[in-house]
Amino acid sequence: MQKSIIFDVGDVIALHGKNKTVKYIQKEYSIKKDFSKEYGKLIHARDLGKINAHQFIQKLSEKLKVKINEKKLFDAEYYKIVKPNKPVLMLIKKLSKKYPLFIFSNNSQIGITYYKKTIGFEKYFEKCIYSYKIGVTKPNPQFFRKGLQLIKRNGKDCIFIDDKKKFKKGAERFGITFIHYKNPKQLKQKLKKLKII
Repeated sequence: MQKSIIFDVGDVIALHGKNKTVKYIQKEYSIKKDFSKEYGKLIHARDLGKINAHQFIQKLSEKLKVKINEKKLFDAEYYKIVKPNKPVLMLIKKLSKKYPLFIFSNNSQIGITYYKKTIGFEKYFEKCIYSYKIGVTKPNPQFFRKGLQLIKRNGKDCIFIDDKKKFKKGAERFGITFIHYKNPKQLKQKLKKLKII
């Protein structure tokens, strides 16, 4: 059967950079303490769909004891901090003409709403599986099980590209070929070895 290629979004298609949003908040609101762990927990809850964007801002404001401007923060994050990975997007455009492409991403509704405005990558994909919609995040095996069911594919016929190596085990459990993304050049080399390009 023809191979299907599955992409992650964060730091594969959309470049976030490590803790850049946390650093922005620290600078904007004169916060000295490192709140990366607390921020990460709230992001996880948002990605699971347990809290929405408004609740995320409310809880973060309470934890930091400052009033965070919701629109200003999300505009800064998705318009200024997050950048499209143009070489990967060019590769995706080419691959979409030959292979079925899908998204498996830990992501929130607010994130996807902004991505549609700023990057618009969904048009290249047959189906996009987001954690906030299915209520589970990678590397939980249920994410991969549900994802494969929703895209109607067998794991052995899929290649999954993600920047986080910790997701490798979960993907391979279902027979998915895992590529640990590092940069566009390395990704092309990996795809050439698999005779995809």
